[in-house]
Amino acid sequence: MAVAIEATAFGSRVERNAYATMMYMGTPRDYEFYVATRVMLRSLSKLRVAADLVVIASMDVPLRWVRAL
Repeated sequence: MAVAIEATAFGSRVERNAYATMMYMGTPRDYEFYVATRVMLRSLSKLRVAADLVVIASMDVPLRWVRAL
């Protein structure tokens, strides 16, 4: 099993709370789940929530999808 970990921090702000979601492949609605994840993250970002935004993506999620988040 291969595991990749990437942490990206924008600024030095670290919050006490976080919104987290997981992305994985293998369902008939993978693309719809990806779009919903993007909408959620963009909405939370625009609302400037006082929480970190975390996405846990399995290795089989297309890299272009992960980068777009």
